[in-house]
Order: sequence, then structure tokens, then C-alpha cells
Amino acid sequence: MAITSNFIVFLLVGLFTIMIQTSATDDFNPICLTCKYRDEPVCGTNGVTYGNECAMRCLGVELAHVGRCQYG
Repeated sequence: MAITSNFIVFLLVGLFTIMIQTSATDDFNPICLTCKYRDEPVCGTNGVTYGNECAMRCLGVELAHVGRCQYG
């Protein structure tokens, strides 16, 4: 019985440690969950075309202009 209890405690401590390390390194933005798919292309300041402004801003990119980015 003691071995089972010790194993469970060890397992819980390990899971808790993993959760803390993961949450400290994730750049999850909960606002991104509210972005709906709309085909309204915008060009980011990084030269990448995004499906809409919400999706672009979710990734921390600023708006260069509305519409697809021009290449070359």
C-alpha cells in the first residue's frame, strides 16, 4: 500500500512540475480563441498575408494595409 501511495505522490509532483514549466513558456493568447474565420485578407508589417485582422493581431503582428501583401 505504501508503494502505491508513494508512486501516486511522485506522479502528481511530476505532473505539477511539468504544468508549471509549460505555463511559464507558453505565449498563449486567450483572445485568439474569439477570432472567427472571415476571408478579409490583410497584410502584416512582416510581409505575410493573414485571413483577417484578428488572426494577424493574435500573432502580435501589426497591420501594414488591408488586402493581400504584394511580392516583388
